[in-house]
Amino acid sequence: MRDSEDKEWWCAEGVRRENKFLREVSIRGWDIEVAPDKASNPYHHDFQITVPSDLKSISTPFNTSEKKYGIPTEYAITINEKDFVRYAEKYPNIIILLDVQFPNSQRRLFSITLPRARKLIQDNKAFRHSYIHRVDDVDGNAKASYVFDVRDLDQLI
Repeated sequence: MRDSEDKEWWCAEGVRRENKFLREVSIRGWDIEVAPDKASNPYHHDFQITVPSDLKSISTPFNTSEKKYGIPTEYAITINEKDFVRYAEKYPNIIILLDVQFPNSQRRLFSITLPRARKLIQDNKAFRHSYIHRVDDVDGNAKASYVFDVRDLDQLI
């Protein structure tokens, strides 16, 4: 058993584990590399990660979200169902960035992953909303979206 107070050994072991992780782990679509400053500063964060991401700019409040789904309007956002289908097929490890800026309110930034979205839907914390005016749409508009409560998402600073 290694001495838990042997900081030098544990720092070297950390580097070995980081290198092993880089050799063994692959996340589809993500590029993970050692952070550039790690070589000169062993206490610097370990990795830089480039990941697929998509921005959703949300500026229109869902005014009936509380009546229909129990989510107060100021917390309700929607993401098109067809986007989730496309992401799952092409970018399963995507991070969706949500730039929420309703009229007369402060900008808020959130993120969500596909596994998190699936879990919220499965747990009945997000709701499928069909658009009644798009039933016969042939212009490519989404026929349904999922309504999320931003309080269930990760807020970015």
